[in-house]
Amino acid sequence: MRLGNLITMYHLDVMNKVILLCSCLMGYSYLMEGFTAWYSMNEFIHHTFLQYIAGDYWWVGWTTITCNVIIPQLLWARRCRRSYFVMIFVAVAVTAGMWFERFVIIVSSLHQDYLPSAWHIYKPTLVDYGILMGPSGSSLRWCCCLPGFCP
Repeated sequence: MRLGNLITMYHLDVMNKVILLCSCLMGYSYLMEGFTAWYSMNEFIHHTFLQYIAGDYWWVGWTTITCNVIIPQLLWARRCRRSYFVMIFVAVAVTAGMWFERFVIIVSSLHQDYLPSAWHIYKPTLVDYGILMGPSGSSLRWCCCLPGFCP
């Protein structure tokens, strides 16, 4: 849309600083979650946090931490904050990290409840896949209507 005069590199640099700030706040909240679990010694909070980092879905927890906290740390370097490739990489990683966080919140809270008899591994159904893929259908429709791609 030729918005180069309206959205400058300064604006993108400031946007990346906001992403970096939010990433640091997320890292702080993850650390405080672990500290609270350790300090309170509440067995339920302790168990939930250990499931987050070392349970059946440990890979989802660590992917969340990596995408939301570790990857955005690239933005400390001015050169990375002004690189389009790094901006897009960090934005996609943070988006994926936030989706993984939603997965952690829903699935890990359902997969080990207070009753051990209700513990089970989550297996997605066709409805779950449909809900996951549904929003991308509208995105694909808009991409196909770009100039030169419309039927």
